[in-house]
Amino acid sequence: MIFRLFATLSFVVVLSLSLGAQPCDCLNTGNCPVPIQDNGTFQGTLDVTVNGANDLGSCPLTSVCFQITHTWVGDLAVTLTSPSGVNYMVMADVNNNFGGCGNQNDNVDVCIVPGTGNPLTNNTEYMCNTGPCQSGTCCLTGIWTMPCGGVTDPVTGAQQAPNCDLNDFNIPGQPANGTWTLTINDICSNDVGTLDNFTLTFACGTLVCTVCEADGGSLDAPMVTGCVGDPDLNLSLPPNYAPPAIPPNPGEYAYAYAITQNNIIVAVNPSADLTTQPPGTYQVCGLSYLISQVGMLPSLIGMDYPTAKALLESTTAPFCGDFSDDCVDVIIGPPVPPTILDTMLCSGECIEVGGQVVCNSTTITLQSWLGCDSVVNVIIVPIIIPPTNASMDVCEGDCVTINNQQY
Repeated sequence: MIFRLFATLSFVVVLSLSLGAQPCDCLNTGNCPVPIQDNGTFQGTLDVTVNGANDLGSCPLTSVCFQITHTWVGDLAVTLTSPSGVNYMVMADVNNNFGGCGNQNDNVDVCIVPGTGNPLTNNTEYMCNTGPCQSGTCCLTGIWTMPCGGVTDPVTGAQQAPNCDLNDFNIPGQPANGTWTLTINDICSNDVGTLDNFTLTFACGTLVCTVCEADGGSLDAPMVTGCVGDPDLNLSLPPNYAPPAIPPNPGEYAYAYAITQNNIIVAVNPSADLTTQPPGTYQVCGLSYLISQVGMLPSLIGMDYPTAKALLESTTAPFCGDFSDDCVDVIIGPPVPPTILDTMLCSGECIEVGGQVVCNSTTITLQSWLGCDSVVNVIIVPIIIPPTNASMDVCEGDCVTINNQQY
């Protein structure tokens, strides 16, 4: 099964952020809440597809917000890893190695935004700016910028952002789409908690924040031939899935068929019905897609099939879909016009038409080279020979032979 990144828009209130840039939410579309235990590393993840170019240079990350319920915030250091593997600290104090327990106050509800004016921290202990939050009261709240001052992460090796700025993630050419990971290091004993949620916001917004599980499977069918209108061209091509793969959830995903000619998609239909297609050589390819995005299927018509397949497999796919691993070749020939066979036979004579003995006028149905029906109208005109009167004199007891017949 091929997994790619898609999701539905979710709404999370983020402090003073643009209403046009909806965030991805770990609680609804990721793996939150995540328990945080003593002396360990714990991760929340979000699978992101932005509503724009897959490039942080043109669709930059504009905030990362996280809510952590945890006694003794000095136990914690937080990092963010992008889909390309860039890993920067987003919350760090003066000592982020095991045993550096720091500030004993509780809970975090913060957003990290571009800029450098309010680092969390500047290589100091955490300094509470206490305020209300979903955990009740939080030591650290509100809007901050990336930590600075030489902070380090000896536990997982994350780096201080080069310019101490969230924009250090936003390098042209770096992908926005993919899995973003928020990592929490707990470096002291006796206090535990939970990553309740985290959100990411991008300047161009997000399409979805869940994994696309469309799977076209394989069709595993031989070449089909027929003529225009042949009912056998209404093909039955259910997809096959080799174990351990299974079909996508039918409550969320449906199946269609892309019909191509000369590698161009000429139709996308709910069934593999080619009875109305004109003569030509075609391929039928399966397409699994997210039901809620069925309106996007017509956008494939007119596209080059290899390009469309590669696009749906990319991180910039216009919708959640996956073509089958193989396609079925179909050759459609023109309808065969009826043939008239007109002949004359003597009474009692017969002829052979397509392997059938015919003694009277009738209609014979044969198969053409494509397996289509070919109709032969046989018209037999009988040859009637009038009788001949023969008068002969013979002696009594004698016989006469006529046409090898003795009388």
